[in-house]
Amino acid sequence: MDGWELLERFDEFPVRIKEQFVIYILSVSLHPADMYRARNHPLVADFLRKPLSRAVLEKLFYR
Repeated sequence: MDGWELLERFDEFPVRIKEQFVIYILSVSLHPADMYRARNHPLVADFLRKPLSRAVLEKLFYR
């Protein structure tokens, strides 16, 4: 199962469960189609690229 399949399965969960999560895609991909797909997916909060810096991680926690 890849991340996209996981999102498909997760989307089947009840809203009361889905609203408890914030989902980020973390990837090495620089392909514009991957970034577009993630950023336009209703369950994905953002697309982040590896390596993940401490500054980016802190930004996520303090949103």
